[in-house]
Amino acid sequence: MNFVGRAAAAVVGHCGAGQPLAEGLLHGGLLYRGVLVPSKQFSVSVVEEMSRKFLSASRKVTYKRLDIFTDRADAGHAATGSSGFYYPDWYRWFAEYAKNPAPMAQVMAAGESAVLRIRDSSGRVSRRVLEGTDVFRFEVTGVSCDVVDLSSSASQETDLFLLVKTSELLSPEAGEEVVRTLMRVMRLPMPSRMLVAMRADPWFVECRRLFILYKFEPPQRPPTEAEYRLSTTLHCGVHDGAISCSYR
Repeated sequence: MNFVGRAAAAVVGHCGAGQPLAEGLLHGGLLYRGVLVPSKQFSVSVVEEMSRKFLSASRKVTYKRLDIFTDRADAGHAATGSSGFYYPDWYRWFAEYAKNPAPMAQVMAAGESAVLRIRDSSGRVSRRVLEGTDVFRFEVTGVSCDVVDLSSSASQETDLFLLVKTSELLSPEAGEEVVRTLMRVMRLPMPSRMLVAMRADPWFVECRRLFILYKFEPPQRPPTEAEYRLSTTLHCGVHDGAISCSYR
């Protein structure tokens, strides 16, 4: 069962305004909530209020994520996820989405820090820190790192699943340092089971993630399949504190 699908099996309430789609405490202690709001009501002030209520009501949870959709089909795409999808399937979804990208907002929170990202109807992306500092953006030996996705893995062998966009392709050794630095920045202990995928672009096409598309990136041309096949994803797994990274 996919990320949203597993959360949907544990719907427990709602978050201020908006129609609740899913909520649940998933692998790794990640609290997920998805809500649907009418596009006419979607604004910075509305999503920020909803986000703060969500954070206030979940103080005891270490990892949290709130997705605010304005389009039910868009939420359905998220529920389907990319598990089992490869580039041709992904591109068909991308081409359909790109015709009329629906506004969306998302909160990622870890420990005492929380960040809100918003994509409006024009495709403009904004970002604001709601609590603490922006622990999802940091540097490691001159390389910029941006955590673009925080989710729960569908695998029973891995709890947390993070996608990290880096300013350049990293070596496995540098990837290990990114994972260590991330946990230091968050001021949290290393999870016993975690998977971190890193790319030097936002095209995590076949990483078995929640969304087919990364919504919080300015519009740009996607890679062709040939270009994508020539690119590289660095995968770093954490098991009982030990980090191992390799290219896939």
